[in-house]
Amino acid sequence: MQPVKLIVFGVPCCEEGEPILLPSVKSESIPNVLGKPIPATCSSIPLCKVVPNGEIWEVARNQPENAASSYALEGRMYVEQDKTVLAKSKNGNVVSITNATLRVVGIKERWETDDDYVRYLCCEVQCKAWKEGSRTIEVPWTEYKDVYQQIRRKFPDVCVMGQGQALEEYLADVFARSADNLTVYREAKLSGWICWDGGAHYVVGKDDFYRNHAIPKTLSNSYAVFHIGRRFLDIGNRNPQICVLYLASHLAYTLFWLKKAGIRFQSTFFVQGGTGLLKTSVVRIISDVFNTDRDKAVMRLNSTLASTQKTITYLRDTVVCVDDFSNTESDLRRKSLSSAEAVIRAVGDGTFPSKSDVSDFSKITQNTVRSVVILTGEEGLDLGASSQLRMLIIPVEQGTFDGRVLREFQIKNIWAEYTAQYLKFLKEKGEEVVSYRKEAFYAYRDGYAEYFDEPRLIDAAAVLRLECDIVAAYARWCGCGDEEVQQLSALLHQNVVNIIRITQDYTSEAKPEVRFLRALWESLDTTKAAMVAESEDVYADNEAQFIGFYETHTGTIWLRPEVAYQVVCQYYRTINERWLTSIKRVKELLLEKNLSRGKLGSSGQSAEYTCRAKKGTRKRMLVLYVEKVEKLLAEEEK
Repeated sequence: MQPVKLIVFGVPCCEEGEPILLPSVKSESIPNVLGKPIPATCSSIPLCKVVPNGEIWEVARNQPENAASSYALEGRMYVEQDKTVLAKSKNGNVVSITNATLRVVGIKERWETDDDYVRYLCCEVQCKAWKEGSRTIEVPWTEYKDVYQQIRRKFPDVCVMGQGQALEEYLADVFARSADNLTVYREAKLSGWICWDGGAHYVVGKDDFYRNHAIPKTLSNSYAVFHIGRRFLDIGNRNPQICVLYLASHLAYTLFWLKKAGIRFQSTFFVQGGTGLLKTSVVRIISDVFNTDRDKAVMRLNSTLASTQKTITYLRDTVVCVDDFSNTESDLRRKSLSSAEAVIRAVGDGTFPSKSDVSDFSKITQNTVRSVVILTGEEGLDLGASSQLRMLIIPVEQGTFDGRVLREFQIKNIWAEYTAQYLKFLKEKGEEVVSYRKEAFYAYRDGYAEYFDEPRLIDAAAVLRLECDIVAAYARWCGCGDEEVQQLSALLHQNVVNIIRITQDYTSEAKPEVRFLRALWESLDTTKAAMVAESEDVYADNEAQFIGFYETHTGTIWLRPEVAYQVVCQYYRTINERWLTSIKRVKELLLEKNLSRGKLGSSGQSAEYTCRAKKGTRKRMLVLYVEKVEKLLAEEEK
């Protein structure tokens, strides 16, 4: 049996039913695409309005759905007829070009970066094979000449035949009839601030990364929103920690405007404290606020560096919380420490390190960082001096945060609504406020130089002080009175100074192991909580009365590490000095410097920082070499 050749509108198709696709039309035959308008050769018909609805474009008309087809286009070589396009022949007959008509109903700009975008034409397609309705397709502006090939791939019911010149004329006429009246719609790949039409807009990106992101509508009573949001300060009873986090939450959305004024913030915040102190819960409130999936508003530091890098570069103009630097395995600790240092350096440099784009090895991809990053952790970060100076330390202790006030922000969507209103303020007043205060930034920097030594801390303090002014302007914009604004500004300013002072003390600390040993040696046998037994036998008989024992024949002192650490913490609290180094880091330093007994880690094996006692409950204990410790302390005193 011979195969049957299908006939579609009088034109033979492939045996499988696949129509013969038209050859690529010549772009010079469609001058509108090249920006050279030509008179429309078609009859005028009412324009459609295209409305984006997610990934679908809905076409709204004032006439019935099929009214457009009643305004058929006709040119020298073609004619529209009943949702088909026909080519005219010399003998007066017509031959089908396609069973689908086309209308250009909108323009969409997809912004890949702040400067580069791809323009698309949104086209409405009506096909004779469809009983009712129309479909839409978006094609790159430069590929309009091949639109029917793309239509055919997306909608298999559409058939296209090889009538090149007639189709060229048809496409030119379709474009010409609406070219001057198309509405332009814009979308950005990444969230954050972007400049369109001379104005700044804060948008949610269209990348799938933002599928759970949404900006809530702002309420009409701006003062009420501000007043409720300001209760965030009560989570910490208006202490330095909560005040600086409050400023950081605003600064994230101001970075764009500061950069336009030539001002950069290059520091990372580090919220440090033990477990159960609510540090991550508090930071979560202000982190990635427009992510409706609040469980994913915080990322883990033990994620891969590539994952960490993507998240931080995609979360632009917002707060990013990276939790939690508290690993117990030495290999994991080194990995987390490396990731933390990479993040801190990227914030300081404004980009993660460049890498080659695998699709084009001549092209270098920059991974821009434009967010406020807050690290949280239980342990101190033992970083290089350069990275250490890029961090602002926010120490958290018992009672720093109030869980009852925090619960209000966890239950309600308070902070997202508050932030949406702050964005509205910045859109209206951002450039004006920052430009007006630009000179103040340099004055603040000069002023802080008299109090602090480190240039990076001075710069960070000046930016935070400037943010105090911007928050004050925001409060005034929301309807706060002068006295209310002045009190808020003074509170924030004073606590900026407090946090910078804490950070400077932390970065200028003496060697942590020396401070630990000095405090420990001065505390031993001075209180009931720091008594040391003269031998292991005495200790084993009554462990509750002692924190350890001397072993004279080995020249060592054995101490329960957690209790010894608390003795040191109490020592520094008594003399009103901060002690921020973790017990784990202390044990590492003591072993590395051969001041304690243990085993250094090797490939595949963890280090051992303690030894098990031989008698009593046989707990693991920190074993210090007395002679070496006393020699070190004597040398440090010189």
